[in-house]
Amino acid sequence: MSTQTVTNMASVQLENQFRCCICLDTYTDPVSIPCGHNFCLDCIEGYWDTKDKSECPLCKETFKERPELRINRAFSDMIEFFKRSLSPTLMHGEDVEPPAHQLSDREDVPCDVCHGNKSMLGDMCQEVANKLSAEEVDKMSAYAVNVTLDPETASGWLVLSTDKKKVSLASQKKKTLLPDSPQRFDSCVCILGKQSFTSGRRYWVVQVGDKTDWDLGVAQESINRKGAITVRPENGYWAICRRKGGSLSACTGPSVTLNLHEIPKKVSIFLDYEEGSVSFYDAEAKTHIYTYGGCSFSEPLYPYFNPCVQNNGRNVAPLLICPLEGGVREEQDTAINLTV
Repeated sequence: MSTQTVTNMASVQLENQFRCCICLDTYTDPVSIPCGHNFCLDCIEGYWDTKDKSECPLCKETFKERPELRINRAFSDMIEFFKRSLSPTLMHGEDVEPPAHQLSDREDVPCDVCHGNKSMLGDMCQEVANKLSAEEVDKMSAYAVNVTLDPETASGWLVLSTDKKKVSLASQKKKTLLPDSPQRFDSCVCILGKQSFTSGRRYWVVQVGDKTDWDLGVAQESINRKGAITVRPENGYWAICRRKGGSLSACTGPSVTLNLHEIPKKVSIFLDYEEGSVSFYDAEAKTHIYTYGGCSFSEPLYPYFNPCVQNNGRNVAPLLICPLEGGVREEQDTAINLTV
């Protein structure tokens, strides 16, 4: 393993230590609460606004009175120094020029097609290899399913459209009066789809537009929905995300940056339960984004959505489930053979 690889791995691990467990992003105005855990100022105050008592999302310690919080200036300066010290390839969420092709132990090779944004498959650019044919798109869309949002799982900060196809954040600190239940996310601004899948192939499309922050994917029924959550496969989530208007990432733990040629406006999700795969595509460019393969699903899976918190007037647009034609095929139909 090269010195650069070790350095990059260490930087990623250190970056994870500088992430708020509520918004899953690098701390903004970090504060420490009496139990010793750190959060973004707005995140922990917003979390307490949705609670009858002040408690830590991580250790669940309860405080008799709501703590008076002050920004930890030394910690904040440390985080800013860390951000500046990172190489562009590790600047999570920053809109920076992507690197040339990384070919593992091979030399970097320039590419006139994707301008250095992709890895290589032999002598063919990944962007070309991942372009879907019209036939493949037709096969995939034939498994379209009518996904709707489940209000019983919605965080109290979320607002749904009447047709349950659109979800947005009303206000970071506004408490929506909703009955608590085991199914509801109570701190992270997440929601699941109403439909559950235990077999077969399913396909749906979500419009993300120009949102700077979002998560999309699938989640298994037994996921933790209370307090802070960590979105990764070992916790029952198979998702991709975007943060601060930067590149997309696969939530693999640690996350994997996906340096795409273009950021998608619409993302399609294709689930093959028996095959054990969850794939993501740019629905308009008809290109492959990322696939979780070799999974072993053993319980119901639900569509997973997180519109994320607003960022100084940005990221206010909703996530919108797009209408699709077609329908779920019978299991005896020919299996999809998608290019990944």
